[in-house]
Amino acid sequence: MDISASLCDRFSGQGTRRSSTFVLSIRPTYVERILGGLKTIELRRRFPRPAPNSTALIYSTSPVQAIVGRMVIQEVSQLPLRALWRRFARVAAVTREEFDRYFAGVEAGCALHLTEVCAFEAPMHLAELERHFEFSPPQSYCYWRNAIPATAYGRVKATPRR
Repeated sequence: MDISASLCDRFSGQGTRRSSTFVLSIRPTYVERILGGLKTIELRRRFPRPAPNSTALIYSTSPVQAIVGRMVIQEVSQLPLRALWRRFARVAAVTREEFDRYFAGVEAGCALHLTEVCAFEAPMHLAELERHFEFSPPQSYCYWRNAIPATAYGRVKATPRR
């Protein structure tokens, strides 16, 4: 099922000074877990406090190198690492070793609460993103500066997860 135009409008951030749409760089292993519904929390060392229910485009890093879907960041929780692990380990879908390695050197981290995850039927590959949007993949995240073209609307199929 295609997403509605009103939902697609949320991709663009039009009418706002700064887009509330993010692009998150995520390793393919974790992207699969997000799209498959196993991972409902994305962990970050730091992340801004976005407006509730901000849209995020999912950029799957090498070797995929494409925006493969979108999701909503319902809210962001910032907690000390011990509390972050206790509260979100299961739904973050990472091992303790992965968690400790990722958060080495910091005392707190962020949990991005993910909802309304949808996979693109046809991902937007890096070459296309560079050509049409002057896109450069972020190390962690960036704000999406452009409207998503009408041709992208047909790329989305709903894979809702609650």
